[in-house]
Amino acid sequence: MGNRSSCCTSMVPAAKDRRRPARSGGNSSYPYESSESEGASMPRNGEQVRGVSEREGFGEIKHGRVARWRGSVWPSRMDMDRFGFCVRERDGEAVVAAGIFDGHGIAGTETWGHEIAEAAAKHVVLGAVAWRASDDSTAGLEKLFENFQRRHEQTYDEQIAKRVEAERLKFEQENGFSSGPRSLPAEGGTTATVVVVRGDEIVAAWVGDSRAVLCRVDDGKLQAVPLTVDHNVGANAEERDRCEAAGGMILGRFVGAPSADGMLQVTRSLGDRAHHEGNVVLSKPEIATFKIDPRDSFIVVASDGIWESLPQLQVLTVLHRALAASGKSSKDQQRALETGVEKLFDKARDNVRKNNLKQDDCSVVVLVFRRQDKTPNR
Repeated sequence: MGNRSSCCTSMVPAAKDRRRPARSGGNSSYPYESSESEGASMPRNGEQVRGVSEREGFGEIKHGRVARWRGSVWPSRMDMDRFGFCVRERDGEAVVAAGIFDGHGIAGTETWGHEIAEAAAKHVVLGAVAWRASDDSTAGLEKLFENFQRRHEQTYDEQIAKRVEAERLKFEQENGFSSGPRSLPAEGGTTATVVVVRGDEIVAAWVGDSRAVLCRVDDGKLQAVPLTVDHNVGANAEERDRCEAAGGMILGRFVGAPSADGMLQVTRSLGDRAHHEGNVVLSKPEIATFKIDPRDSFIVVASDGIWESLPQLQVLTVLHRALAASGKSSKDQQRALETGVEKLFDKARDNVRKNNLKQDDCSVVVLVFRRQDKTPNR
């Protein structure tokens, strides 16, 4: 996503660097830490989340409906897009979770956008696979998102909001008049779209506009089955109305909040502390459940860098053709999946150049289902 936010001028006097999040010591400027009480975020048996800070990852899965996966981010330089993937075995069955996290910030400012996306890729994906391995209630999955947001807001309030308020009070004391309504600097945030597969069931949970689409093949024809609905101002009238009812201001494709610097395109996110005040922007995910059909071939989860560059059906067609042309060996099929993802990035770049569009980061995770007519391993 990159700079998917719009900058506006604050009327609140403050220090020169008030728009920059306070930096902590050490290697990371965004010290998100999971809590033991979150439980689901704790790894076990050596499992790990692939992706996060990696730009590419892939693998085979021995059990369950998902046979193989691949995640990739383009360009390969470190920016704001992240993907995450994790698998956990339960009773001989694989529980798979994969997600896309498209970070954003305010143009021209130093923000936590990519760090929030990286932290969410790790903790939300790991939490989602642990949740599905032990819980059938979607309330636990919803709580996972909200716990992440709560801990983020604690970090923001401690490192940024307190400093801004101290500067505000100092200004008023020194000048003898009010500085006006409080306005908090934007620290950045991220979309979060996670798909969890266990047995014949798919659960999608998301905030923002990183989309998940299932490819269904019916008599040789491809069907795009949306698993998510974009949470943004431009495409979702229901979300737009909700933001306005909560006190937000809509300006074109952007939403603003009374106490926040800058505006956002997404109406739900993780991070974006000031925009979440009054529930103008939400961290509460939308959750949908689906049954896998024998005709279903694969799931694509991708950032808007893909979906705004290419039609949904073209995305599915590129991947389907690559997979259909592969040999029977696992190595051939994994190589075909790699080729399909690379062609997807190529076509997105070509379309951007052809239509003189702004190039956005592209991130994608593909989960390929095991063929149902395959002879079981003996």
